[in-house]
Order: sequence, then structure tokens, then C-alpha cells
Amino acid sequence: MALGTHLIVECYVDDKTELLKDPVRLETLLKDAASSAGATILYSYFHKFDQGEGVTGFVALAESHLSVHTWPEFNYMALDVFMCGKCNPQVSVDYIGKQIEIPKIEIRRIMRGADFENITYD
Repeated sequence: MALGTHLIVECYVDDKTELLKDPVRLETLLKDAASSAGATILYSYFHKFDQGEGVTGFVALAESHLSVHTWPEFNYMALDVFMCGKCNPQVSVDYIGKQIEIPKIEIRRIMRGADFENITYD
């Protein structure tokens, strides 16, 4: 049994340059993705960079977090989706993929605290 599931998501997008530069649209997208998985949003913060015009953003959840970092000049978006409890991070990734039609996506799944029942402290 694991404490949570952490998805590291590589998104290679086509013709989404304007979205990848837009902190307001990305914040809405990630918040909606978190809600779609049944997560409880605590707060969020998004920042747009001047050089390269990428965005970095974070949505803190009672169940952990979603984060994004974009490189519009490379049509690339890195997502980090970590959830525990009854929330399913794959639902959030699927929501994002459906909303922006990501042509190439790679996902690495990490089961966080997978061995927590066998941890001992000296």
C-alpha cells in the first residue's frame, strides 16, 4: 500500500504556444483538473517569466499538489501531479490532455511511501 501516487508528466504540445504563455488559463486548467479528481484546493500561485515567456505555477491541495512549468519556445509543458487519499491523479492528467489535446505525453508513476508500513525508526 502506498501513501500517494505521484505522476511526472512530459507534455509535447503542438500549436499551444499562447496557452503555454498564459498564467491565468494555466491556473484555471490546473484547478479544474484538480477538482475533476475530487481534490481540495488550498491555494495557487502562478508566475510568468519575461524571457522566453514561460510560466511556472503551483496548486496546493489538501491531498498534495499539481505544478506546471512551460517552455513555449519548445512547445513543452512539464506537469507534476501528486495526490493521496481517494483522489486519482490520472484523472487530472486525463482532464488536461482532453482539454488541450496533447499529441505526445509521457508519464512516470511513482508510488510515494509505498513501503511505509515497514519503516522503523531507531
